[in-house]
Amino acid sequence: IYGAFPTTVDAHTVMDSYMRTTTADHGEFNTAGYSNPKMDALIDAALAELDPAKRNEFIEDALRLNNEEVIYIPLHQQRPSWAMKRTIETPARLDNNLDLRFVVVK
Repeated sequence: IYGAFPTTVDAHTVMDSYMRTTTADHGEFNTAGYSNPKMDALIDAALAELDPAKRNEFIEDALRLNNEEVIYIPLHQQRPSWAMKRTIETPARLDNNLDLRFVVVK
């Protein structure tokens, strides 16, 4: 059973960790041993791209390749759930963790 939550605003981190060929710097959670030069190139291209629209195209192509080759089958996507009180403020984080440094009690 695998679970991942991206540390960036898109899927690049998860793809690099799970879908890229395992090397010293990449594919640290690629326990299936999946290796495809086309996938590696798409993931690397997304990392180097600064234009959000072009970056998303590389990511979509890589995710499409994932679906074609059935590398991983996503079964569940955890939605962060937050509750707030009028007297307490804190930003909702993408990693679903509460950082007490940013909690403000009014």
